[in-house]
Amino acid sequence: MTRAAIYARISQKDESFDKVESQLDRCQQFADREGYTVTRIFTDDGISAWSGKERPGFLDLLSAVTAEEIDVVVAVAQDRLSRNDTDWLALKVACQRSGALVHTIANGKVDSQDPSSVAMAGMLQVLADMESASKSQKIRARITTARAAGSPLWGRVPFGYSDRHTAHPEEGPLVTQAYADVLEGKTLYSIARRFNDAGHTTRTGKPFNGGAIRDILQRPRNARLVESYGVIQDGQEGDWEAIVDLPSWQSVNKILANPARRKSHGANTTFLLAGVARCGICGEVMRSASASKNGIKTAQYRCSSKTDQRENDGRRHTTARRDDLDTAVLSEVVRVFHEEYIKPDLQEVEHPSGAVAVYVKPRLPKDPNGPARDRIEVRLAEIREARANLLALAAMPGFDILATSRQAEQLQTEEAALIVERDAIAEADARSGVLAGIRDAMLSGVQVQDLAPSIDRALRALPIDKQRALVQSMFTVTVHHGKGAHRFEIAATARHS
Repeated sequence: MTRAAIYARISQKDESFDKVESQLDRCQQFADREGYTVTRIFTDDGISAWSGKERPGFLDLLSAVTAEEIDVVVAVAQDRLSRNDTDWLALKVACQRSGALVHTIANGKVDSQDPSSVAMAGMLQVLADMESASKSQKIRARITTARAAGSPLWGRVPFGYSDRHTAHPEEGPLVTQAYADVLEGKTLYSIARRFNDAGHTTRTGKPFNGGAIRDILQRPRNARLVESYGVIQDGQEGDWEAIVDLPSWQSVNKILANPARRKSHGANTTFLLAGVARCGICGEVMRSASASKNGIKTAQYRCSSKTDQRENDGRRHTTARRDDLDTAVLSEVVRVFHEEYIKPDLQEVEHPSGAVAVYVKPRLPKDPNGPARDRIEVRLAEIREARANLLALAAMPGFDILATSRQAEQLQTEEAALIVERDAIAEADARSGVLAGIRDAMLSGVQVQDLAPSIDRALRALPIDKQRALVQSMFTVTVHHGKGAHRFEIAATARHS
């Protein structure tokens, strides 16, 4: 009895082959004709052999071949088994050790003990690799050609259009009117409400909101502009119908790009202490505002009980000049960094006369996340070296090919997790950016007593959201009545007290 194992696979995007169930039926009929007895069936439904994702069915197949539980592997075609060198090598080595054959309906029999048969299968594998690479290249070329010709790409038909070329008879005029509404000063919320009241939804079936309206109005294709990877192509015009004229599209997008139009006080992250500092009278957060005196406009932070136009409670709430409060808080951040992270080594040096002098030796500040980052980078280097060696090791006599395949999958998973962890540290930790600036200054020869300007520069070089996060993690800021910086109460949080 010749024991056969059937393997069937199809990726979610591959419509050129039968579904898994159909492949299994064809392989069973093929095995019956060849006189094979099917003892095992392995499947991977919806997983591409080219993607590098783990295929449990394929790994179980390797395990069965390695354990000499089967004599022949049956599949519809060789590229159902693999479309990359690593997987094909794993299967080939496993078959060479166990003596199993590979027999496919489309490509015939591969005898792992016959050099010419193995060579022919190797050429088929190269062709499969080339086909996958060629498909990707053709798709990229189609995209480039379509963009150059001004033709729309495939995908969901955008709101406002019946298809990729023709404006929708109801949605199109609605979008056109939305541009006119913005030019008349109407809000995106009011436009979204009108869309919803008319019974329309987004292409995903959700109600419209201001953000969805903004996305529609900022879409270049509405004015027949051709966009490629976020860049509007000069001199190109789409071959679809426009639903707004170019001057109106440009005017509306200029309005939408104006930060002053965003009137929500939710995040208010444009300024350092908006939504962070608090009024010393009522405890409410302070918002960005402006005041004019003698024709001179001054940027301020003002208690939100005033900026939100609530009912007057009879109390005189606090305000502060924005530059004054920002400078006071950032100066306090600089001071804390100087005291907390810059700690000189004090060394006693005995003079021949017997006197003892104290020598101050600068010490580079330690990055709290430095050890974690170093650990990640070292491990990533080890993983990449190990993955580079696996292919060569798999072909060595006596090497466990199944263990090799599983190890490769484990290394790939670990590498992806480490990269996510490393990026999260770099993105979230504002302290690391400031400390890096301090270390660079010290390494360039700046003395400890002269580091304050370097700390300030490193701090101000951070994005505003990182500055805000750093301040919030270190202090609570309260503004009282009075004059001068003494009315600013900058208190350390529990972490820094």
